[in-house]
Amino acid sequence: MRELLEVLDAWLERWGRVALATVTSTWGSTPRPAGSHMVVSPNGEFVGSVSGGCVEGAVVEAGLQVLRSDTPQLLEFGVADELAWDVGLACGGQISVWVEVLTPDSVYNALRQAVLSGTPATLCTVIAGPHAGAKMMLRPGGVVGGSGPIQDALIEAFSGIPPGSGEPRLMEVGESRIFVQPYPSPLRLVIIGAVHTAIPLVSLARTVGYRVTVVDARSAFATKDRFPEADELLVEWPDDALQQLRPDSNTAVVVLTHDPKFDEPALSAALRSGAGYIGAIGSRATSAERAVRLRSLGFTTEQLDRVHSPIGLNLGAATPAEIALSILAEIVAARHGRPGGSLRTTVQTVSGSAGQ
Repeated sequence: MRELLEVLDAWLERWGRVALATVTSTWGSTPRPAGSHMVVSPNGEFVGSVSGGCVEGAVVEAGLQVLRSDTPQLLEFGVADELAWDVGLACGGQISVWVEVLTPDSVYNALRQAVLSGTPATLCTVIAGPHAGAKMMLRPGGVVGGSGPIQDALIEAFSGIPPGSGEPRLMEVGESRIFVQPYPSPLRLVIIGAVHTAIPLVSLARTVGYRVTVVDARSAFATKDRFPEADELLVEWPDDALQQLRPDSNTAVVVLTHDPKFDEPALSAALRSGAGYIGAIGSRATSAERAVRLRSLGFTTEQLDRVHSPIGLNLGAATPAEIALSILAEIVAARHGRPGGSLRTTVQTVSGSAGQ
Protein backbone atom coordinates (compact mmCIF):
# COMPACT_ATOMS: atom_id res chain seq x y z
CA MET A 1 0.00 0.00 0.00
CA ARG A 2 2.81 2.43 0.83
CA GLU A 3 4.01 2.52 -2.78
CA LEU A 4 0.52 3.57 -3.93
CA LEU A 5 -0.04 6.37 -1.44
CA GLU A 6 1.47 9.18 -3.53
CA VAL A 7 -0.84 8.38 -6.44
CA LEU A 8 -3.79 7.78 -4.12
CA ASP A 9 -3.31 11.18 -2.51
CA ALA A 10 -3.25 12.90 -5.91
CA TRP A 11 -6.24 11.01 -7.31
CA LEU A 12 -8.39 11.39 -4.20
CA GLU A 13 -7.67 15.10 -4.16
CA ARG A 14 -8.64 15.35 -7.84
CA TRP A 15 -11.67 13.04 -7.94
CA GLY A 16 -12.59 12.32 -4.32
CA ARG A 17 -13.05 8.62 -5.07
CA VAL A 18 -11.25 5.79 -6.86
CA ALA A 19 -11.71 2.03 -7.21
CA LEU A 20 -9.48 -0.21 -5.13
CA ALA A 21 -8.93 -3.82 -6.24
CA THR A 22 -7.43 -6.30 -3.77
CA VAL A 23 -6.45 -9.94 -4.30
CA THR A 24 -8.32 -11.82 -1.55
CA SER A 25 -7.34 -15.40 -2.34
CA THR A 26 -5.18 -17.36 -4.76
CA TRP A 27 -4.74 -20.96 -5.76
CA GLY A 28 -2.06 -22.51 -7.94
CA SER A 29 0.68 -20.45 -9.56
CA THR A 30 -0.39 -16.80 -9.62
CA PRO A 31 1.86 -13.79 -10.21
CA ARG A 32 0.60 -11.69 -7.27
CA PRO A 33 -0.15 -12.86 -3.72
CA ALA A 34 -3.23 -12.22 -1.61
CA GLY A 35 -3.24 -8.64 -0.37
CA SER A 36 -1.89 -7.15 -3.61
CA HIS A 37 -3.57 -3.90 -4.64
CA MET A 38 -4.46 -2.05 -7.81
CA VAL A 39 -6.10 1.38 -7.93
CA VAL A 40 -8.31 2.52 -10.82
CA SER A 41 -9.15 6.18 -11.44
CA PRO A 42 -12.51 7.38 -12.84
CA ASN A 43 -10.87 7.95 -16.24
CA GLY A 44 -9.49 4.40 -16.43
CA GLU A 45 -5.88 4.97 -15.37
CA PHE A 46 -4.48 2.38 -12.99
CA VAL A 47 -1.47 1.76 -10.77
CA GLY A 48 -0.43 -1.35 -8.90
CA SER A 49 -1.04 -4.92 -9.97
CA VAL A 50 -3.30 -7.86 -9.13
CA SER A 51 -2.16 -10.23 -11.86
CA GLY A 52 -1.41 -9.38 -15.46
CA GLY A 53 -2.68 -9.46 -19.01
CA CYS A 54 -6.42 -9.72 -19.54
CA VAL A 55 -7.10 -10.25 -15.84
CA GLU A 56 -6.01 -6.72 -15.09
CA GLY A 57 -7.97 -5.43 -18.05
CA ALA A 58 -11.09 -7.05 -16.63
CA VAL A 59 -10.34 -5.60 -13.20
CA VAL A 60 -10.04 -2.10 -14.65
CA GLU A 61 -13.45 -2.52 -16.32
CA ALA A 62 -14.92 -3.77 -13.05
CA GLY A 63 -13.38 -0.80 -11.24
CA LEU A 64 -15.11 1.63 -13.61
CA GLN A 65 -18.41 -0.23 -13.13
CA VAL A 66 -18.04 -0.08 -9.36
CA LEU A 67 -17.39 3.66 -9.51
CA ARG A 68 -20.54 4.16 -11.61
CA SER A 69 -22.79 1.91 -9.51
CA ASP A 70 -21.19 2.41 -6.09
CA THR A 71 -21.62 -1.36 -5.61
CA PRO A 72 -18.57 -3.52 -4.83
CA GLN A 73 -17.82 -6.68 -6.81
CA LEU A 74 -16.03 -9.93 -6.00
CA LEU A 75 -14.36 -11.24 -9.16
CA GLU A 76 -13.26 -14.84 -9.69
CA PHE A 77 -10.71 -15.88 -12.31
CA GLY A 78 -9.98 -19.57 -12.80
CA VAL A 79 -7.72 -20.73 -15.58
CA ALA A 80 -6.48 -24.08 -16.84
CA ASP A 81 -2.76 -24.45 -17.58
CA GLU A 82 -3.19 -24.45 -21.35
CA LEU A 83 -5.11 -21.16 -21.28
CA ALA A 84 -3.09 -19.45 -18.58
CA TRP A 85 -1.01 -17.11 -20.72
CA ASP A 86 -4.09 -15.86 -22.56
CA VAL A 87 -5.41 -14.28 -19.38
CA GLY A 88 -2.20 -13.29 -17.70
CA LEU A 89 -1.65 -16.14 -15.22
CA ALA A 90 1.82 -17.65 -15.23
CA CYS A 91 0.93 -21.35 -15.50
CA GLY A 92 -2.64 -21.89 -14.40
CA GLY A 93 -4.38 -20.99 -11.19
CA GLN A 94 -7.23 -19.09 -9.65
CA ILE A 95 -7.56 -15.69 -8.04
CA SER A 96 -10.33 -13.77 -6.33
CA VAL A 97 -10.31 -9.99 -6.50
CA TRP A 98 -12.44 -7.64 -4.39
CA VAL A 99 -13.20 -4.33 -6.13
CA GLU A 100 -14.66 -1.44 -4.13
CA VAL A 101 -14.96 2.32 -4.04
CA LEU A 102 -12.30 4.00 -1.94
CA THR A 103 -12.91 7.43 -0.42
CA PRO A 104 -10.92 9.29 2.26
CA ASP A 105 -13.19 8.11 5.10
CA SER A 106 -12.15 7.52 8.70
CA VAL A 107 -10.94 3.96 8.11
CA TYR A 108 -8.84 4.88 5.08
CA ASN A 109 -7.37 7.93 6.81
CA ALA A 110 -6.44 5.84 9.85
CA LEU A 111 -4.87 3.16 7.62
CA ARG A 112 -2.95 5.78 5.64
CA GLN A 113 -1.59 7.27 8.84
CA ALA A 114 -0.59 3.82 10.11
CA VAL A 115 1.23 2.94 6.89
CA LEU A 116 3.09 6.25 6.77
CA SER A 117 4.10 6.08 10.42
CA GLY A 118 5.07 2.40 10.32
CA THR A 119 2.41 1.50 12.90
CA PRO A 120 1.15 -2.09 12.47
CA ALA A 121 -2.55 -2.45 11.65
CA THR A 122 -5.02 -5.06 10.44
CA LEU A 123 -7.84 -4.20 8.05
CA CYS A 124 -10.95 -6.41 7.99
CA THR A 125 -13.33 -6.09 5.01
CA VAL A 126 -16.65 -7.90 4.59
CA ILE A 127 -16.57 -9.25 1.01
CA ALA A 128 -19.65 -11.52 1.04
CA GLY A 129 -22.85 -11.88 3.01
CA PRO A 130 -24.62 -9.29 5.12
CA HIS A 131 -22.92 -5.89 5.33
CA ALA A 132 -20.66 -6.53 2.31
CA GLY A 133 -18.26 -3.63 2.02
CA ALA A 134 -18.15 -2.84 5.74
CA LYS A 135 -14.66 -2.28 7.17
CA MET A 136 -12.93 -2.27 10.51
CA MET A 137 -9.28 -1.55 11.27
CA LEU A 138 -7.49 -2.86 14.33
CA ARG A 139 -4.48 -0.91 15.54
CA PRO A 140 -2.55 -0.70 18.79
CA GLY A 141 -4.90 0.81 21.33
CA GLY A 142 -8.22 0.26 19.61
CA VAL A 143 -10.33 -0.08 16.47
CA VAL A 144 -11.60 2.24 13.76
CA GLY A 145 -14.89 1.60 11.99
CA GLY A 146 -17.17 -1.41 12.24
CA SER A 147 -20.26 -1.84 14.34
CA GLY A 148 -22.64 -4.42 15.75
CA PRO A 149 -22.14 -8.18 16.00
CA ILE A 150 -19.43 -8.36 13.31
CA GLN A 151 -17.29 -5.82 15.15
CA ASP A 152 -17.77 -7.69 18.42
CA ALA A 153 -16.89 -11.01 16.77
CA LEU A 154 -13.75 -9.58 15.14
CA ILE A 155 -12.55 -7.95 18.33
CA GLU A 156 -12.98 -11.28 20.11
CA ALA A 157 -11.29 -13.22 17.28
CA PHE A 158 -8.24 -10.93 17.36
CA SER A 159 -7.97 -10.72 21.11
CA GLY A 160 -4.32 -11.26 22.03
CA ILE A 161 -3.17 -11.12 18.39
CA PRO A 162 -0.97 -8.08 17.70
CA PRO A 163 -2.24 -5.84 14.88
CA GLY A 164 -0.32 -6.32 11.66
CA SER A 165 0.67 -9.92 12.39
CA GLY A 166 -0.06 -13.02 10.32
CA GLU A 167 -0.78 -13.40 6.62
CA PRO A 168 -3.70 -12.14 4.50
CA ARG A 169 -6.55 -14.61 4.92
CA LEU A 170 -10.29 -15.21 4.75
CA MET A 171 -12.44 -15.88 7.79
CA GLU A 172 -16.12 -16.54 8.37
CA VAL A 173 -18.20 -14.62 10.89
CA GLY A 174 -21.78 -15.86 10.87
CA GLU A 175 -23.02 -15.51 7.30
CA SER A 176 -20.30 -13.04 6.35
CA ARG A 177 -16.99 -13.73 4.69
CA ILE A 178 -14.26 -11.35 5.75
CA PHE A 179 -10.89 -10.62 4.17
CA VAL A 180 -8.26 -9.95 6.80
CA GLN A 181 -5.24 -7.98 5.61
CA PRO A 182 -2.39 -7.27 8.01
CA TYR A 183 -0.26 -4.19 7.39
CA PRO A 184 2.84 -4.99 9.45
CA SER A 185 5.53 -2.59 10.53
CA PRO A 186 7.99 -1.86 7.69
CA LEU A 187 10.78 -4.27 6.81
CA ARG A 188 14.01 -2.97 8.34
CA LEU A 189 17.60 -4.06 8.03
CA VAL A 190 20.14 -2.90 10.60
CA ILE A 191 23.71 -3.47 9.46
CA ILE A 192 26.31 -3.35 12.22
CA GLY A 193 29.65 -2.55 10.62
CA ALA A 194 30.17 -0.15 7.72
CA VAL A 195 32.47 -2.61 5.95
CA HIS A 196 32.83 -3.21 2.23
CA THR A 197 30.26 -6.03 2.08
CA ALA A 198 27.72 -3.68 3.64
CA ILE A 199 27.77 -1.43 0.56
CA PRO A 200 26.14 -3.91 -1.90
CA LEU A 201 23.98 -5.27 0.94
CA VAL A 202 22.40 -1.83 1.39
CA SER A 203 21.62 -1.63 -2.31
CA LEU A 204 20.20 -5.16 -2.57
CA ALA A 205 18.10 -4.79 0.58
CA ARG A 206 16.53 -1.54 -0.56
CA THR A 207 15.68 -3.17 -3.90
CA VAL A 208 13.52 -5.76 -2.13
CA GLY A 209 11.83 -3.23 0.14
CA TYR A 210 13.91 -2.91 3.30
CA ARG A 211 14.57 0.34 5.09
CA VAL A 212 18.29 0.16 5.85
CA THR A 213 20.24 1.59 8.78
CA VAL A 214 24.03 1.29 8.89
CA VAL A 215 25.64 1.49 12.35
CA ASP A 216 29.33 1.92 13.08
CA ALA A 217 31.15 3.68 15.91
CA ARG A 218 33.91 4.62 13.46
CA SER A 219 32.95 7.90 11.79
CA ALA A 220 35.45 7.38 8.97
CA PHE A 221 33.55 4.25 7.89
CA ALA A 222 29.90 5.31 8.27
CA THR A 223 29.80 8.13 5.74
CA LYS A 224 27.24 9.24 3.16
CA ASP A 225 29.88 9.03 0.45
CA ARG A 226 30.34 5.31 1.13
CA PHE A 227 26.64 4.61 1.73
CA PRO A 228 24.60 6.99 -0.42
CA GLU A 229 21.64 4.59 -0.54
CA ALA A 230 21.34 3.97 3.21
CA ASP A 231 18.20 5.40 4.76
CA GLU A 232 20.04 6.15 7.99
CA LEU A 233 23.64 6.25 9.20
CA LEU A 234 24.35 6.06 12.94
CA VAL A 235 27.84 6.73 14.27
CA GLU A 236 27.26 4.97 17.58
CA TRP A 237 28.22 1.85 19.47
CA PRO A 238 25.98 -0.99 18.29
CA ASP A 239 24.30 -1.72 21.62
CA ASP A 240 23.34 1.96 22.03
CA ALA A 241 22.04 2.10 18.46
CA LEU A 242 19.94 -1.05 18.83
CA GLN A 243 18.43 0.22 22.06
CA GLN A 244 17.36 3.30 20.11
CA LEU A 245 16.14 1.38 17.04
CA ARG A 246 14.10 -1.20 19.01
CA PRO A 247 14.17 -4.09 16.47
CA ASP A 248 10.88 -5.96 16.03
CA SER A 249 9.81 -9.11 14.19
CA ASN A 250 10.16 -7.33 10.82
CA THR A 251 13.71 -6.21 11.57
CA ALA A 252 16.83 -8.10 10.50
CA VAL A 253 20.06 -7.36 12.36
CA VAL A 254 23.27 -8.25 10.52
CA VAL A 255 26.61 -8.01 12.31
CA LEU A 256 29.51 -7.60 9.87
CA THR A 257 32.19 -6.02 12.07
CA HIS A 258 34.18 -9.25 12.69
CA ASP A 259 35.61 -7.71 15.85
CA PRO A 260 34.62 -8.96 19.33
CA LYS A 261 34.50 -5.46 20.81
CA PHE A 262 31.72 -4.63 18.32
CA ASP A 263 30.24 -8.09 17.62
CA GLU A 264 29.43 -9.12 21.15
CA PRO A 265 27.71 -5.91 22.33
CA ALA A 266 25.75 -5.93 19.07
CA LEU A 267 24.65 -9.55 19.39
CA SER A 268 23.85 -9.15 23.08
CA ALA A 269 21.56 -6.21 22.30
CA ALA A 270 20.01 -8.00 19.30
CA LEU A 271 19.31 -11.15 21.33
CA ARG A 272 17.52 -9.07 23.97
CA SER A 273 15.34 -7.51 21.27
CA GLY A 274 12.44 -8.84 19.23
CA ALA A 275 14.46 -8.95 16.00
CA GLY A 276 13.05 -11.43 13.50
CA TYR A 277 16.49 -12.31 12.11
CA ILE A 278 19.95 -12.06 13.64
CA GLY A 279 23.06 -12.96 11.68
CA ALA A 280 26.79 -12.54 12.23
CA ILE A 281 29.70 -12.93 9.85
CA GLY A 282 32.54 -15.30 10.77
CA SER A 283 33.82 -18.81 10.18
CA ARG A 284 32.44 -21.83 12.01
CA ALA A 285 35.35 -21.69 14.44
CA THR A 286 34.85 -17.96 15.08
CA SER A 287 31.10 -18.48 15.52
CA ALA A 288 31.67 -21.30 18.03
CA GLU A 289 34.16 -19.26 20.05
CA ARG A 290 31.82 -16.28 20.04
CA ALA A 291 28.95 -18.46 21.24
CA VAL A 292 31.04 -19.62 24.20
CA ARG A 293 31.70 -16.02 25.21
CA LEU A 294 28.04 -15.07 24.83
CA ARG A 295 27.00 -18.09 26.87
CA SER A 296 29.30 -16.86 29.64
CA LEU A 297 27.29 -13.64 29.61
CA GLY A 298 24.16 -15.60 30.49
CA PHE A 299 22.64 -16.39 27.10
CA THR A 300 21.13 -19.86 26.76
CA THR A 301 21.66 -22.30 23.91
CA GLU A 302 18.07 -21.66 22.80
CA GLN A 303 18.73 -17.93 22.62
CA LEU A 304 22.01 -18.40 20.76
CA ASP A 305 20.26 -20.60 18.21
CA ARG A 306 18.60 -17.41 16.95
CA VAL A 307 21.94 -16.27 15.56
CA HIS A 308 22.62 -17.29 11.94
CA SER A 309 26.37 -17.75 11.91
CA PRO A 310 28.18 -18.37 9.66
CA ILE A 311 25.80 -15.96 7.98
CA GLY A 312 24.11 -16.45 4.61
CA LEU A 313 23.04 -19.24 2.30
CA ASN A 314 25.60 -21.57 0.80
CA LEU A 315 25.91 -19.98 -2.65
CA GLY A 316 29.65 -20.34 -2.94
CA ALA A 317 29.88 -16.56 -2.50
CA ALA A 318 33.36 -15.05 -2.75
CA THR A 319 33.11 -11.36 -3.66
CA PRO A 320 31.51 -8.74 -1.37
CA ALA A 321 28.50 -8.49 -3.70
CA GLU A 322 28.04 -12.27 -3.72
CA ILE A 323 28.35 -12.42 0.07
CA ALA A 324 25.77 -9.66 0.35
CA LEU A 325 23.46 -11.64 -1.93
CA SER A 326 23.85 -14.78 0.18
CA ILE A 327 23.06 -12.80 3.35
CA LEU A 328 19.97 -11.17 1.90
CA ALA A 329 18.79 -14.49 0.47
CA GLU A 330 18.95 -16.04 3.93
CA ILE A 331 17.09 -13.09 5.46
CA VAL A 332 14.27 -13.44 2.91
CA ALA A 333 14.12 -17.21 3.35
CA ALA A 334 13.98 -16.89 7.14
CA ARG A 335 11.22 -14.28 6.94
CA HIS A 336 9.09 -16.66 4.89
CA GLY A 337 9.98 -19.72 6.97
CA ARG A 338 11.77 -21.43 4.08
CA PRO A 339 15.06 -23.36 4.13
CA GLY A 340 16.43 -21.63 1.05
CA GLY A 341 17.04 -24.74 -1.06
CA SER A 342 16.75 -25.05 -4.81
CA LEU A 343 13.17 -24.92 -6.12
CA ARG A 344 14.08 -27.73 -8.52
CA THR A 345 14.52 -30.11 -5.60
CA THR A 346 11.94 -28.59 -3.24
CA VAL A 347 8.44 -30.04 -2.92
CA GLN A 348 5.88 -27.25 -3.21
CA THR A 349 3.80 -27.24 -0.03
CA VAL A 350 2.35 -23.74 0.03
CA SER A 351 -0.32 -22.88 -2.53
CA GLY A 352 -1.05 -19.43 -3.85
CA SER A 353 2.29 -18.42 -5.34
CA ALA A 354 5.32 -19.73 -7.11
CA GLY A 355 6.99 -20.08 -3.72
CA GLN A 356 9.94 -17.90 -4.63
